[in-house]
Amino acid sequence: PPAHRIAAADGVAKMTRRLERLRPSEASASPRPTKLSEWLLVALLLSGSARHAVSAVATDFVLAGRGVVAARVAHRMRAMSVAERRTSQDLVEQAVRVRFEATAEARRAAFAGLFSCRVASSPSSAKPAAADPRAVVAAGVRSEVGWNTSLGHLEIGDARLVVLDKWAMMEVPVELAWSLIPHALPEQRARRGGQGAAVDAAASTGQLAVATLPLGQQQVDLSILRRLLTAEEARRLLSLLPEEFDLDRADVEMVPKRWVMVEREGRPVPGREALAEAMRPIVEERVLPFLREGLACPDCAVCSSIVRRYSHDLGERYRDPPHTDGQAYATVVVALDSAGVDYDGGLYVITDPARPLTVAMQVGDAIVHRWDLQHGVQVDRGRRVSWILWAQDSEPCVPQVEFHQRPFFREAAEQGNAVAMHILGSGQNGRSAEGGRWLRRAAEAGFVKAMASLGTQLQGSDDQEAARWLRLAAAQGDVGARAALGMALLRAGQFREAEQWVRFAAEGGHPTAQNELGMMLLTGALQRPPEVPEATRWLEAAARQGHSLAQSNLGVCFAEGRGVDRSLPAALYWWTEAATQGLPDALQNLERFRSEQPGWASWPVYTGA
Repeated sequence: PPAHRIAAADGVAKMTRRLERLRPSEASASPRPTKLSEWLLVALLLSGSARHAVSAVATDFVLAGRGVVAARVAHRMRAMSVAERRTSQDLVEQAVRVRFEATAEARRAAFAGLFSCRVASSPSSAKPAAADPRAVVAAGVRSEVGWNTSLGHLEIGDARLVVLDKWAMMEVPVELAWSLIPHALPEQRARRGGQGAAVDAAASTGQLAVATLPLGQQQVDLSILRRLLTAEEARRLLSLLPEEFDLDRADVEMVPKRWVMVEREGRPVPGREALAEAMRPIVEERVLPFLREGLACPDCAVCSSIVRRYSHDLGERYRDPPHTDGQAYATVVVALDSAGVDYDGGLYVITDPARPLTVAMQVGDAIVHRWDLQHGVQVDRGRRVSWILWAQDSEPCVPQVEFHQRPFFREAAEQGNAVAMHILGSGQNGRSAEGGRWLRRAAEAGFVKAMASLGTQLQGSDDQEAARWLRLAAAQGDVGARAALGMALLRAGQFREAEQWVRFAAEGGHPTAQNELGMMLLTGALQRPPEVPEATRWLEAAARQGHSLAQSNLGVCFAEGRGVDRSLPAALYWWTEAATQGLPDALQNLERFRSEQPGWASWPVYTGA
């Protein structure tokens, strides 16, 4: 359980702090003792009295000989000191060094336990879940490309104590490696001669024979900080938050997030001055010193400070798809509550899109990463609240489009960083010819998110090429690509395959796919009789995530009693939720609800039918 894994890592962090306080510098290291005395020292530290020897006051405690146990330890230490012709202080330092080196792997293992491999769950369905489409990828590909599973692409560094002017905390460095899925370029196919046709055929169905191509990898790093905040400081910040969070509408999947904007462009937002004042000492005395030294970013400045909430409460978002923070050089995510206690799931990092690694964080812990880490959020139970800081590499703080013009993005892209290529080819950057070239380079390098973005961008101008890129991304588990591909196939009249891909995306938690699947089943768009009960289950799954179209459509189902018991209060509730986000059809349904006679239930308009 996450709470147990957190406790194990916390115990190791405490032990490491004690060891590091006693561990001498290499410059003052004593000669190695004989095998006999080393065995005695290790035995001493591993015995019941080791808890006294390895503590913040171990040396003074042992040498002073206070207490019965300490007196025995001191007697043994004096005897060993005479035999080795070394002081008791030297022997204690050597013991601590031996213990520290002997437990390095145990410390790494404890923090590796904070990462757990998970597969996204789905709501109950009338039909059994379809097989993962990656099973249709050419035989042998998984073993050839070193398929990411469990913790195979995760390396935990040794924990170290970070001592700042007014604070000390534990840092655990982590390296992630994720595999690129290479795309066969036309010139590569030509060089392979007779294999070219086979690769073309595989690519046309999404079954790209990547086993015949060299595999690339991207490596990113992050740091886990234990106790950036105390529990009391976290409680104080939570007490200063408003009861109702604002809606962050600038998002994908048509689902807003709940947040409290505290600072924008380095300045407090009006009305959030008290919260910003409580956060400022933590930022200035702990966060910025760590970023400037730990990330070798001497001019780093925190530009945005927000508090974000994910919850399974009705109408609130509980997931965030994989993404990178292209608006910042570095991101700091601080836990204001605990995994396994207040919620299940939480922040995850990506090596394999279909198998994210969830990180169990305890209140006060933080994760620090740069702009190239793929990550997301999935909360399976409860409510998760986190404080997020976005820092740019220097002042002044600038908008995202201007920030992307800073040299390090282009330098990284030119050195082959696929995430940098994707950033330079996405959003407003992607509207230029140069941006389009960067996006294609990222897709051809094998970055799954770039494949999905390129496929979506090509829709309407080159549908065949768009479908090919979407298939490649969908086959690697990208739920957004699966949803887009399914809707494209539906428009093309390929109903059976369209349902398969939309269902894959819906089962992966994609709210737009859940709404679309619900409406397909509700209206008979799949050229078979409507399947109303299952349709309303999918609409409810999307509505509970805050998807406004699904909320409006579910309100109509309650108003008409389609697939659910007729309930005007429930219809009013869901229309009101959708109207809060400004959805015109929900506002229209509410207006008719208020103005029409008892026959009003036949009037509501379906959205996106």
